[in-house]
Amino acid sequence: MVTKREIVARKCYEICQRVLPRYSNKMGPKTYEFWQLIAMFLYGIVYNLTYRDLEEEFRISEVLRKALNLEKVPHYLTICKAVKRLREEDLKKLLEESSRVLDVKLDILAIDSRLREDNASYYYAKRSGKKRKSWTKMTVVVDVRSHAILAGDIRKGPGNDGVILREMFKRGDIPSCDVLLADSGYDCRGNEEIAIFKPIRKVVATNP
Repeated sequence: MVTKREIVARKCYEICQRVLPRYSNKMGPKTYEFWQLIAMFLYGIVYNLTYRDLEEEFRISEVLRKALNLEKVPHYLTICKAVKRLREEDLKKLLEESSRVLDVKLDILAIDSRLREDNASYYYAKRSGKKRKSWTKMTVVVDVRSHAILAGDIRKGPGNDGVILREMFKRGDIPSCDVLLADSGYDCRGNEEIAIFKPIRKVVATNP
């Protein structure tokens, strides 16, 4: 009898075959296919599993291993490193395809920004009186459960967090989700209409 989890695992594998190359590095070891590792990652999103839980579940279930053509189960860190090798555009395609085929919905995302002014430390700059000429502001959006980076924005700073959030929504960078966690810096005039861009129920100020 075919179980639902086996069907989901097979669909995750098929999605990866359509979107990704078989191996992320042609010159690297061929112990596992990139398809297999990312399929496990997608399976974990569907069933809300950590990387450790994924390793354990596939180690126990021969059916799941067969669904991904796995001869042995990868260590959870191997899965984690594979996810880090995903390009942003490929991750977007995976999430879109997963949402369509598997009805996968991301529930909680988080967004935050930080400024990197130059290579000098804050202490050195303060003591030396050095004026900082270069400002780089990086914004990232992550899935709270899997810790996967889903979107990013890099620009010259400083800048208004709320404006960056609005622009990322307009570009379609931020996937649909139920809750977006953000600090009060993203709560500015105009962002109350963010729901017209993506079906997000609320923006939660985590540091009011």
